[in-house]
Amino acid sequence: MKANKVTAESAERVAEQAAASERARVESEAFSRAKEIYDHAITELREELERVRNQYERTQEQLDKISEKLMTERTLSREVRDQLDQAQRDMRAMSARIEQMERLIAQLRQQILTAGLQPDEHIVHRGGSP
Repeated sequence: MKANKVTAESAERVAEQAAASERARVESEAFSRAKEIYDHAITELREELERVRNQYERTQEQLDKISEKLMTERTLSREVRDQLDQAQRDMRAMSARIEQMERLIAQLRQQILTAGLQPDEHIVHRGGSP
């Protein structure tokens, strides 16, 4: 009986060791599979990160070009507005000068008429007719 008990205890220890060994093997395989999955995920993420970085750089280059173009257009627009403003000021100044000259001509003509003389020239109005 004692021998049977020792044999049974030995068999139980062997079985426990075999079970522990099997658990360790299964855990090791599971760990290896998990590591493969993580390694694959890391590789995929690195590749995606590289794609996103490349896209980011391309987009940044486009943004830089657009910003440069916008600055050029703003500068050109400002220059055109300045030219327009200057042309409008010039037109107002010329219009005021024309009106002043027309008044002066009319005054001089009136003075000639008042003196009893006939002016040699005709007044030309803005429409181009006397």
